Amino acid sequence: MLALTGALALTAGPRLAVRAIAKGGAAWPTIALGIVGALALAIAAASVMLDRPDPASHAYDATLWLLAGHVGLHTFLSLIMLCYLAARVAAGYASPARIGEAGIVRLWADFTVATGLVALAAAWLPGAFS
Repeated sequence: MLALTGALALTAGPRLAVRAIAKGGAAWPTIALGIVGALALAIAAASVMLDRPDPASHAYDATLWLLAGHVGLHTFLSLIMLCYLAARVAAGYASPARIGEAGIVRLWADFTVATGLVALAAAWLPGAFS
């Protein structure tokens, strides 16, 4: 549930931020939503690593560790990008005329969520990918 909630928040936050910036509105709540979603997805990825403590015991466990690490890395990068976007909004550099970085953050968050859901499905639905 945490992974799905985090994925939804990480997808919705940057999308709503792009809309808010394009309209000249406040993007803070939507950026905060994205940050919370990224943290939730990172915790879900870490739970996969805690659930499979020994990646050397089986190739499936090693694959899950690799996928969880991949999701963790991209979630961490999403957090950095969301914080950068928050700093740009705070400094007044994000506006309807300068919306490029918000679109890039949105695309990166979508990629992170897509890979995260596939990786977590592989971990929680054994046999689904065999």
